[in-house]
Amino acid sequence: MKTILVFVCVLITLNTSTQWVKVNNGMGNNQTVLSVVSSGNIIFAGFRTAGIYKSTDSGNTWLQTFSLPDSSVYSLAVNGNNIFAGLAFTGSPHFSGSGVYRSTNSGVNWVLSGLAGKNIISLAVYGDTVFAGTNGYNGVY
Repeated sequence: MKTILVFVCVLITLNTSTQWVKVNNGMGNNQTVLSVVSSGNIIFAGFRTAGIYKSTDSGNTWLQTFSLPDSSVYSLAVNGNNIFAGLAFTGSPHFSGSGVYRSTNSGVNWVLSGLAGKNIISLAVYGDTVFAGTNGYNGVY
């Protein structure tokens, strides 16, 4: 019985890995996706120097939504109705911001929530608390 169970698990894993399909309609070519998160039926993707795109149709089409289109969005997290975006400065001449931004209306508008000037490279949610990881020696907030 143990041998059959192991065989079934391997078979399921092999079938799952062949189901990946590229979905980038509307994102443009040669974009680097740094983060992905979903909130309800909306999927958000954060890009290096291209802001945030969202899809409301299971990833079939994408629209840029972030008010700072030249930003690098290294991390995304959801806490209730809040969507958080962690930005890091990448040296782009068009955008010099960093910190944690928040949207309360499904990504239509974004405002700086905190940690301005800190490069945020990871976000995590635990209960009602949002944690932000920074690069260098700045630590976790």
